[in-house]
Amino acid sequence: MKGFVRGVDESHDRELFAFLRGVFVVRKDVCRLKTEFLAVEYPGNSKIPEGTTELYVYAGEAGRRQNFARYLYQRNNRYRRQIGKAFDQYVCVNPKDKTPPKTITFMSMSEEGEEMGELSFEVPGSNQEMRYVPGIRIEIPHIHFGWEFYHSSHNDFSAFDLPAPSLIQRLRLTSKNREIDFYDSKGNPGTLYREAGDDWKGNRHSLLYVRADLLRRYLIDTRQVLVWCNWGERDWLKKMKGHEEVHNPARQRIYQAHDQIHRSFFLWNANDRKIF
Repeated sequence: MKGFVRGVDESHDRELFAFLRGVFVVRKDVCRLKTEFLAVEYPGNSKIPEGTTELYVYAGEAGRRQNFARYLYQRNNRYRRQIGKAFDQYVCVNPKDKTPPKTITFMSMSEEGEEMGELSFEVPGSNQEMRYVPGIRIEIPHIHFGWEFYHSSHNDFSAFDLPAPSLIQRLRLTSKNREIDFYDSKGNPGTLYREAGDDWKGNRHSLLYVRADLLRRYLIDTRQVLVWCNWGERDWLKKMKGHEEVHNPARQRIYQAHDQIHRSFFLWNANDRKIF
């Protein structure tokens, strides 16, 4: 349902990373979501919203206590689905003055904290009217576990992903033995989270899986399909010489045109045996 992978090739001075984003959407919105995703210059900056981050529960409390994802919990003891809007935005309409827009430039940073190139955005004049353009309604099937280490010296494992509470509840999943994986009513694995590699350098991955038959059941129940909006960047490893950035106009042009970005879009529904 969600993942991150990073690979490096030091012999060729190359690296690549990718965000694997699985979201649920009604079938009638698939084409629009695909069009928006493939057209946008930079798919990051929450164009596709992330799931909430849970800070104040133990991992073993997920699915067992009401304080897990509290804002999704309802009075009828049911969790509502975690819904967001993809590609919503504000646009200028009927400017009331001739104040030219301002251009703001900042440095884009990778997940590892490395400089990726400059990004520029235009900010409209102070008196221009703005209109909200609604995005595409999607369901986000995961929650990030972000327990802060200073709360307890006995728990230093954090920053992983869990299934959203609506999946846990509807599929009747439970955890056991203080694990972060979830099991069905017969004790068989239902969801798995796995990660490996260096946190900041080298090859690494983190992946959250859900069993196919359980996923089919959930999609049928909610009348949705699964789409994968996968994207990431290709880059060079050596960008600094000492404490100074290596000046390379050719690379700068690539960053400014977002030509280092790769992306792919896939659809999977409850009746599919393959991903298209």
